[in-house]
Amino acid sequence: MVTLVDASDLVGLQRMVKSPAKVVYMRRAGEMADAAALAVAEAAAPGVDENIVELAASSAALSRGGEIPLAKVILSWGPHAMLTRVACGFRTLQPGDQLTCEWAGIYRRYHAGIFRTYSIAPASQRHLDLFAVTHEPLDAMTLAARPDEPIGNIDREHRHVFDAHGYETQRRSTAGYSVGAAFPPKALPDAPPLLYADNLMIAEPGMTFFLHAVFSDADTGDAMMLGHTVLITETGKEILNKIACEYPECL
Repeated sequence: MVTLVDASDLVGLQRMVKSPAKVVYMRRAGEMADAAALAVAEAAAPGVDENIVELAASSAALSRGGEIPLAKVILSWGPHAMLTRVACGFRTLQPGDQLTCEWAGIYRRYHAGIFRTYSIAPASQRHLDLFAVTHEPLDAMTLAARPDEPIGNIDREHRHVFDAHGYETQRRSTAGYSVGAAFPPKALPDAPPLLYADNLMIAEPGMTFFLHAVFSDADTGDAMMLGHTVLITETGKEILNKIACEYPECL
């Protein structure tokens, strides 16, 4: 008698827990993601073309031994502020724009994602307030990322904080996903799992997740997007992006 078992996720599940060697790669990727995010802050300013900003991000990572990503840097700005996918064409940054960068540093094809939003010219008080509102759930999600706990707890904290501020309809329905040898944007990651509230999978040391807190308001066009990659450890978590989570003003 033969018993058939669905093994569609077999390889993906094995990739979730990183070996010590792969953790080294993930940490290097985190360094490159940080370098790219800092390069964006330095390059972006009113009157600068978006392609110059993308070049700065790519050069910062490649010059440190990184690799070319499978997709172009995601830059969302101005009228596309809420877009979190690649768009064709380039635009000149304008005062009052918000520029969001979603990207991953890549080392030996292992990815560590980062999400940052920048203000082009001095930030408005509205956007400063939204930074605080979005930073709070990211902190709560990060605290919830720990071993021997369901990974769905990460999204539960994400939802709890946004909803407590009255922003249930402005947040995303998930709080991130597993990263490593794969990274979006190519629809969804090919390695499970997504971080959603009912996910009962238990976090194990060696797992790496990209946590993102995304605020987007279709009525006003306001957006704020923050995120970083964490490694689950024996005692808690390690944030692989070492730069401060701030809202830079690009002047």
